Amino acid sequence: MPKTQNPIRISTMTSLAMAVTCLALTSCGQVGARPRDADGHVMPTLAELDPSSSLYAAAVNKAGAGDCRPEILDVITCFAWRGHGYEGAQTTLGQCDLKNGNKAEGVEWIKRAANAGWADAQLIMSRVYFEGTYAPKDLVQAAHWNLLYRRNPALMSLGAQPDDTVSTQIASELTVAERDQALQSSSAWRPTYWSPAEKLDSKIAETCHIPDRRQVYHPPIVVNTPTPY
Repeated sequence: MPKTQNPIRISTMTSLAMAVTCLALTSCGQVGARPRDADGHVMPTLAELDPSSSLYAAAVNKAGAGDCRPEILDVITCFAWRGHGYEGAQTTLGQCDLKNGNKAEGVEWIKRAANAGWADAQLIMSRVYFEGTYAPKDLVQAAHWNLLYRRNPALMSLGAQPDDTVSTQIASELTVAERDQALQSSSAWRPTYWSPAEKLDSKIAETCHIPDRRQVYHPPIVVNTPTPY
């Protein structure tokens, strides 16, 4: 049997999404002169205009690279707790939990993102149920999540090709009856979005809170006053 990939690694969709965010925010080690307006004033970057997005991208990138220190996890937890729209943080938090040995909690976070339609999370869930390391092995669930992953429209929008490794492994063990169950369940699937039922610890909640210090760029106003002569 081919060697399975580690479900802890950050995968294609999150990598591409964070790379795009990183470039858009110009917060990933930009080198060179800053652009200026017609009067010579330095124009603010998007990272300076929206520091919260810069913090989010930086934290997810660090955790995706394997940096799951408590201070990084607190920031990711803070974002993940915001619910829909932060499935990347939920997936990365789940991966760090798995890496740190918190199997049940890690699978739960990843499943929340998978239920919302996050492609990375769906791929990881298919691995989790196929390998049986972090949850009991379940080929029907493995095929269910893999089918949803391969059909995920976000992959096409990012120009990413589906990872066929797990698909091939699942197909080699799946019975006809199990395949039919997976096809039926995946066809009936609809996204659901998790929202917290309780309040996040105040100290953790502060880690992704940034005071409103957005710089509003006002381009110079040119007034053409008609001459009386």
